[in-house]
Amino acid sequence: MVKATVGIHPCEVVDHVYHRIDLDLCRDQLQSLCDQYLQHIVAIGECGIDLHYSDSIDTLDDQQKFFDMQCQLAVLYGLPLVVHSRDAYIETMDVLVRYPHLRIVMHCRGYGPDEVRDCQDRLSNCWIGYTGTLTYPKAESVRQSFLITPRDKVVLETDAPYLAPQAMRGKQNEPSYLSYTYQQAASLRALS
Repeated sequence: MVKATVGIHPCEVVDHVYHRIDLDLCRDQLQSLCDQYLQHIVAIGECGIDLHYSDSIDTLDDQQKFFDMQCQLAVLYGLPLVVHSRDAYIETMDVLVRYPHLRIVMHCRGYGPDEVRDCQDRLSNCWIGYTGTLTYPKAESVRQSFLITPRDKVVLETDAPYLAPQAMRGKQNEPSYLSYTYQQAASLRALS
């Protein structure tokens, strides 16, 4: 069975500034999708804030508005939120703390142990997603973050077609490669 998430990625919001995508129109389109296909939709997202690229700081206000709108939709439909946050931890948390009861998956953990602790302390319904980066030799910060994330708050994910595990590095990532990430996760936790 295939299920879906619906949302507006923060990089699309950056594009919105240059192509004038209307916030209200996007809200209406997402609501229409939820109204029509709610039985097939498992979350709102991937949405959030991305300040990685040089021009993205110019769009922070727009990214926050689009992110907030999608948080509101997640509350309205009782759906979890899949969050993309890159180089924008504080800005992301500034929005998320306004929604204390929202179920959140921090997609593709991109921060260190301090941020993971803070996230777990401030957001009671938060799961942390780990990808193939868990297997990278130089990704000690990812492994330290993983080890302090409570076991019942861990999500293993692909981020396909990106971030293939070390054994498949250089190839397009795919769901079958999740087994490599799972093996690394089990090894780190001393589990079978």
